[in-house]
Order: sequence, then structure tokens, then C-alpha cells
Amino acid sequence: MIKNFRFTEPGEIALSGVPESPEQVAWLRDQGVGAVVSLHPVSDEVDAAFRANGVAHLPYPVRDFSDPIPAGLADLAAFIAAHRSGGVLIH
Repeated sequence: MIKNFRFTEPGEIALSGVPESPEQVAWLRDQGVGAVVSLHPVSDEVDAAFRANGVAHLPYPVRDFSDPIPAGLADLAAFIAAHRSGGVLIH
């Protein structure tokens, strides 16, 4: 289980803390998450686990939430829209 995991839109959009292990990535897959948006960095081990579990991953690091909106926001929205029906985790 991952700290604070919850679906905000059942089966579509989930929020949680940062996945920290391959086991947590497998657990996410079991919960119906097929894609992950990372607002915080993940380890190389977790990144590899995303690939191994068939989980699409979009790193979208936000250094400081008081900064202006980072570039690529349209790409982020498109990624979420494209994967939403397969379950997207945003952390």
C-alpha cells in the first residue's frame, strides 16, 4: 500500500504519496492504476518497475508549488486524458 492512496474519481484519477518500491508499483497495478504522473522524483528502481508492470509514466517534476506553472502543462493534461479510463495516479 502507498501512503494516502485514494481514488478521487473512482477507477479514473487517484492521488497518493510517492511510490517507493517495485512492490508498491505492483500494488498500484492491482488497484487498477495503468499510468502515473510524478510531480516528485521517483527512484530508478521504481521507474524500472513502472516499465516492468506496463504502467505508463510521465515525470512532471514541480520544484516549488509557489513557482509559476511549469512548461508542458498541455502535455500533462493530454497524458491524463489519454490514460484516464485505465486509471491515472498523480503523486
